[in-house]
Amino acid sequence: MSLNQSSPLYHSRNVLSVNEVCIYCNFGRTALYDMLAKGLFVKRIRLTQRRVGFLRSEVDSWLDKRKYS
Repeated sequence: MSLNQSSPLYHSRNVLSVNEVCIYCNFGRTALYDMLAKGLFVKRIRLTQRRVGFLRSEVDSWLDKRKYS
């Protein structure tokens, strides 16, 4: 899935940046990239050629699953 900054999903803040995910989930950038490499975190979406984001709903679901497991 690819989104650009004119997409309604992007502007409604349903998409979190890497920095926002780190703050939202309370872990560092290195930990995020380690989990992505191991397939332990939600899939990122390409926003631009050099920028990725994460759907807030998927991050919320991932956090809920961690909380209850």
